[in-house]
Amino acid sequence: MDLRRLLRDALNIHPGEGLPIALLGAYSFLIGIFLALFISLANASFLAEFGVGYLPHGYIVTGVVGYLAGATLSQLQRHLPLRRLLYCALAPALVLTVVYRVGAAFVPAHWLAFAMFVSIGPFITLLYFILRSLVGCLFDLRQGKRLFGLISSGDVVSSMIGFFSVPLLIRFFDDVSDLLPLGAAALVGCFFVLHQIGRRYAEQLGKADFDEGQVETGSFAELARQRYFVWLFLLSAATIVGFYYIDYAFLGQLRVRFEDKAYLAQFISVFYGIIRIIELVFKTFLSGRLLGQYGLRFGLVSMPALLLACVGLAWVANLLTGASMTLLFLLMAFAKLIERVLTKSLYDPSFNSLYQPINPGLRLAVQTKAEGIVQQLAVALAGGTLLLLGRYGSLDWVLTVLVLLMAAWLGAAVLMYREYRLTLLRNLAGQRLGGVDNSASDASSVDNSASDASSVELLAETLGEEEEGPCRRALGLYERLAPGRAG
Repeated sequence: MDLRRLLRDALNIHPGEGLPIALLGAYSFLIGIFLALFISLANASFLAEFGVGYLPHGYIVTGVVGYLAGATLSQLQRHLPLRRLLYCALAPALVLTVVYRVGAAFVPAHWLAFAMFVSIGPFITLLYFILRSLVGCLFDLRQGKRLFGLISSGDVVSSMIGFFSVPLLIRFFDDVSDLLPLGAAALVGCFFVLHQIGRRYAEQLGKADFDEGQVETGSFAELARQRYFVWLFLLSAATIVGFYYIDYAFLGQLRVRFEDKAYLAQFISVFYGIIRIIELVFKTFLSGRLLGQYGLRFGLVSMPALLLACVGLAWVANLLTGASMTLLFLLMAFAKLIERVLTKSLYDPSFNSLYQPINPGLRLAVQTKAEGIVQQLAVALAGGTLLLLGRYGSLDWVLTVLVLLMAAWLGAAVLMYREYRLTLLRNLAGQRLGGVDNSASDASSVDNSASDASSVELLAETLGEEEEGPCRRALGLYERLAPGRAG
């Protein structure tokens, strides 16, 4: 047995999947390099120039910029083929990175720091929108769930390299803004990878081009009439608001301990580098087994539950004993670690499964609205509420609201999972729910997301239906998921 076959077997790569995995892995690796360098510099520059007090202002502008980017992307989606749409989604990061480096010699440092900071969120949204769109085009739902962790591990490895290289690179650069050309070079590589994918898989990308027949169905007014999409958007918004509140609490404690831009950049890079190491270990050895054993519900609720416990401990300690700044810093750093590690390892793969029951012709439009519009409005909401708390409240109020947010996020995840199960069973029973696709009734479409015990019981209940068609589809899926009980 040759080395290539051994590697394919070890990574669970099937014949014909090697080349697209390599190309998508290369894209993931390159965006990891860019984001590591850009995030380290942008966060450090903003904190050094403005301090914690202006973080809410930055979040509000981030949300507004992200909303405009998402709305523009949604409009372009109606008029451009997917290949050109992805180029348009990648271009702003490269152009603005070059502009920021050139502007460092002419623009006041505080304006440049603010502009870079508010670009972080939109850049992340656009770059990962490209990755998820390509995975959805080149692989079916079953393949995507099996391979997404492997593909996305590219940015984990490259981020480790990028974050840990920042302290070393700063020693050789007279200006920390010299990190930006390295990030721009990584984005140029992303354009090359996109070109190769577009050239080799033009037919697959063409199938995802926008369908004019979905214009009305894909509007917010239509989607809001269906409970599944309402819960999907609410969970998406709750997730983002929770992320930014944790980010605010962590960066606020970080700014108290460090003031110099170079020291801030070095600490942020090392801290995130450590997070990436933990994430790689967790993703490699634990996440797949945990999701396989405990299913989608575990993937959705585990992170908000752990964050609720962590911030709840910080709230209780601060309320009863007046927790020291060191203890608060450690607890917020631990919350940030939980958020970063579990997002990529458990939460994102589980959240992406929520798009499975949606009609394929509508799926990309819903994803664009969720990530490009709903989430960006949630960023602005987080910034606005934090601004009010900063002016009229205190750290106690921030921690109190943070605990309530974590509880709301956990509740939304539980309710979203219930709606997901009900939707799958409606599809199995042949009850099409507007934009929800009957193709989800196929066993390969739901795969492991329905393999936990509760979902198997729901499928068993479906077998009690009198109609022959739904029963036959349910029986086929039931035999696949619970072969020992199907007899």
